[in-house]
Amino acid sequence: EREALMRAARVLDQPLPDLPDTDLEGGISGVLVPGAQVCFTGSAVDLDGQDLDRSALHSLAESRELIPVKSVTKKTTAVVAADPASMSGKAKKARDLGTPVFGVEEFLRWLADY
Repeated sequence: EREALMRAARVLDQPLPDLPDTDLEGGISGVLVPGAQVCFTGSAVDLDGQDLDRSALHSLAESRELIPVKSVTKKTTAVVAADPASMSGKAKKARDLGTPVFGVEEFLRWLADY
């Protein structure tokens, strides 16, 4: 959500919002560690605007020793959504459980920096 707000401010040529520090130590890097379960929701595009299907996202996750899962449970570490502000069933359940929701763009940038 933080990334979505920052991106919106940049797109709208507005000052970056003064947001409180996140309670997720290390952001996405502190959450997505080997063995973490990650669930994907929504359609996704890569950083060049090309469509990414779910199997490609799963393969990318597995290449970093993450465990892709099809549904959100208490054991799910994070949800990666096409839109981090998504209120899809998976994203809503994740928020209800206190599971962080990251955008696909943030996930792909994390992969590139891994």
